[in-house]
Amino acid sequence: MTAAAPKVTAAIDAIIARLTPRAGAKSAAGTLDPHEALMLRLNSQYPGGDVGVLASLFLNRVSLNAGQAVRFEPPRSLYVTPYK
Repeated sequence: MTAAAPKVTAAIDAIIARLTPRAGAKSAAGTLDPHEALMLRLNSQYPGGDVGVLASLFLNRVSLNAGQAVRFEPPRSLYVTPYK
C-alpha cells in the first residue's frame, strides 16, 4: 500500500472504533466475524497504525480442522506475457 501514515492510522482507528463496542456485546447480533476479530487482535499486537491491520482485509483466510490440509497445484504454465 502506498498511503501516507496519518491516513492509514486514521482508517485503522475508524474501523477499530466501530468494531470495539461490538466485541463486548453479549447478543448474537453484536458478535464479530473471524475477520473482524483478527483486525482487533492485530491492532492490539501491532499498535500505532500498522498497515498490516488493513492488509488483513485483503487475504483469503482458510480455517482448517485437525487432520485437514490444503493442496496447491503448480501453475500449468510459467510463461508470463511481457508488458508492452
